[in-house]
Amino acid sequence: MKGLLFATRWVDPLQTMTGIGRYMVELTRALAEAGKAEGWRYDICGPRERGRPTWLPAGVGYRPVAVGRTPLRLAWAAMSAPALERFVDGFDLVHHLHSSSPLPTRRPSVVTIHDLMPVQHPEWYSPGVGWAARRAMGHIAEGTGPVIADSQHIANLVSSVGGVSSTRITVIHLAVGDNFREPIDSSRIGAVCSGRGVEPGAFLLAVGNVSTRKNLGTIVRTMAHLRDPGIRLLVAGRTHSDTARLQAEIQRLGLGERVRFAGFVADRELPALMRGAVALVHPSVDEGFGLPPLEAMAAGTPVIAACAGSIPEIVGEAALLVVPGDIGAWADAVTRVRDDPDLRARLSAAGRARAADFTWHRTAERTLAVHRAALG
Repeated sequence: MKGLLFATRWVDPLQTMTGIGRYMVELTRALAEAGKAEGWRYDICGPRERGRPTWLPAGVGYRPVAVGRTPLRLAWAAMSAPALERFVDGFDLVHHLHSSSPLPTRRPSVVTIHDLMPVQHPEWYSPGVGWAARRAMGHIAEGTGPVIADSQHIANLVSSVGGVSSTRITVIHLAVGDNFREPIDSSRIGAVCSGRGVEPGAFLLAVGNVSTRKNLGTIVRTMAHLRDPGIRLLVAGRTHSDTARLQAEIQRLGLGERVRFAGFVADRELPALMRGAVALVHPSVDEGFGLPPLEAMAAGTPVIAACAGSIPEIVGEAALLVVPGDIGAWADAVTRVRDDPDLRARLSAAGRARAADFTWHRTAERTLAVHRAALG
């Protein structure tokens, strides 16, 4: 059987799509391995981009559509045409790895829905993104193919808000790469932290692009509430339009050098940064899944996260959960983790045990089962 994994921004997905990019890369690699025993072969497909993907595993081909991403998505969103078969052939099933646009095809198809944020929170996005997301959900709801949701939280929303029959939805959690579980030499941790201007054991780490949804203002105000010059905040993620407002807040609160922006942090450094942090702080007001808390747990780093979206479902009882905007509660949680070595040890052990259940092999096996079911 030949499966086509359809994606956008697929040449360098880890740099351009964060969590969804991680899903694209890790699932492709794991499916390529899991499908061998059953005679499945997968290719990656997507709109034309500059360059070519260098991350593909052996045996996975790449088949670019000879049209750019924007015109293709507009055509599909507005007209539900042309069919994918006009551009690509020789496949038995297509799996759309992101639900951002409808995918017209006459072959069996599967779609993964990571979140409904452009539908639920249109104020966070441009009008065009919200319109396309609503159109996509309408097309998905009218279809009959299987739908994969990253979490039960998203599955419930896809059914109640998106109008997709719950009988079509399968919940398949994302997972953690082995690089977050592997031991790291203390000298390596020290070198990576030093390169980012922080000391091991003396900083909080927030991972995610600077945006309204990530709610980093809460952690900045928590830093001011703590009034502890011995602890810093390091933000690992791309800066966006919200960064200027956040930096103005930092200056207003007199935090100066206590908050640092690291920008995008690659895989070769992120696990070491997590190991060096007092805790990962994740105040996001909504998440379809929430990979950074799970990755930190796999690394043995205590996690303090918002009780919002899918986060409680993913972290279970292995993290401290806090109301997203309660500055006093965030300050109290940070103080407890910083000052109580027994609590840190308990959270570290519980996090590792919890994260051990989330493997990309398991995600791929369950996804392959959905592919088989789609073919009947």
